[in-house]
Amino acid sequence: MQASELFIQNKNGQFISEQNELFSLDAKSEDVDQIFFDADKDSDIDLLIVSGGNEFTEGTPLKPRLYIQESGRFSYVESEFEGVAINASVVKGIDIENDGDIDVLICSNALPRHFGENSKNYIFRNDGNGHFEDISESFSKDFQNVGLITDAVVADFDNNGFSDILVVGTWMPITLFLNNGKSFSHKVLPETEGWWKSIGVADFDKDGDLDFVAGNWGLNSRLTASERQPVKLYRNDFDNNGNTETLITYYYQNKETFLSSKDELARQMPFIKKKYQTYHEFAKAEIKDVFEEDKLNSSIKKQAKILSTCYFENDGLNNFKKRYLPSTAQQSSVNAIAIDDFNRDGYLDVLMVGNNYEISTQLGRLDASHGELMLNDQSGFFTEKSIQNFDIAGAARDIKKLIIRGEVFYLVTMNNDRPVFLKKENTR
Repeated sequence: MQASELFIQNKNGQFISEQNELFSLDAKSEDVDQIFFDADKDSDIDLLIVSGGNEFTEGTPLKPRLYIQESGRFSYVESEFEGVAINASVVKGIDIENDGDIDVLICSNALPRHFGENSKNYIFRNDGNGHFEDISESFSKDFQNVGLITDAVVADFDNNGFSDILVVGTWMPITLFLNNGKSFSHKVLPETEGWWKSIGVADFDKDGDLDFVAGNWGLNSRLTASERQPVKLYRNDFDNNGNTETLITYYYQNKETFLSSKDELARQMPFIKKKYQTYHEFAKAEIKDVFEEDKLNSSIKKQAKILSTCYFENDGLNNFKKRYLPSTAQQSSVNAIAIDDFNRDGYLDVLMVGNNYEISTQLGRLDASHGELMLNDQSGFFTEKSIQNFDIAGAARDIKKLIIRGEVFYLVTMNNDRPVFLKKENTR
């Protein structure tokens, strides 16, 4: 177990760990995201932390934790989010009704111990005093049940004065939720079901509307996906033992085949070992030969039709043209995106970090990314920076902008490793 830590920057630009005794009380929670915002409208910054993981299915380890600041010290408000347990992936602040206080979105990318099933996403209304009410069902059932969200961005896409939400996730299409102050209406981007990890929104082409870059699984594994030959998920009780199993398939040489090996499947469903006594027999079998066709047809089914990291250009009416980013953006998963004018030419560029080590041995770990800087070509697309003077090796999880003694830095957090600090250059 490892507790979260709060680091406060002093006047010398040093970061000092504060209030360890407070956060150590919840060391068993696997904290995954947080936001600093003024929850109670007293003009100082409060903190909300959300947790996730597959170890717990309910209870305190999955409860969102609100910390209110008073006189420079944070205090945990145990009464807030009482009875709420969310296997969270991301938390965002949004003034959903334009009433001057910050409400909260908490999204989830997994239902613990039920891989592939949708988990619920939440909208909590702030009463202005830092007390939060779950309005998910009344404000937008579509948002609540949209799928397994890995990242979200709050922005006003339709320029009506209300903040909208753009979400990406796994086994789901990219979806835009447009806000009228009373409810969300949603718009699904067609043929965008993927294993999306991250999203960054900006007016990249300077035409007055919002475009975005979406980070995906990448193309540097044995998996490929398309509209005609997607990666598929089936979830059902395939061996009639009262437990639900999950199957993942992909296309190899135009044939749908299992991602897992015979041995892996047989450990989960022993009848396979009896039905196919040799690897050769199993290798020749079709999916519908191994499992009953009615079981496949009645399964919970999901698809991933695209694994490429992409740029989506807005036509001004929130219709988006998809373009695949250059090859270096496809060499691994893109887990986080930072947007800035890195070469100071007046156009916004994209810095992407990623990799994934915690995946099946059948695929091998994704470790080819060393951080990718995509420069805006000023014509509506991006080019690879040929020479990069930084190297972000390892499993990068997030990236955030910091100001340290008046200079811009980017903090890259790493899984099971120390964070990396990148300093933005002052010259082109």
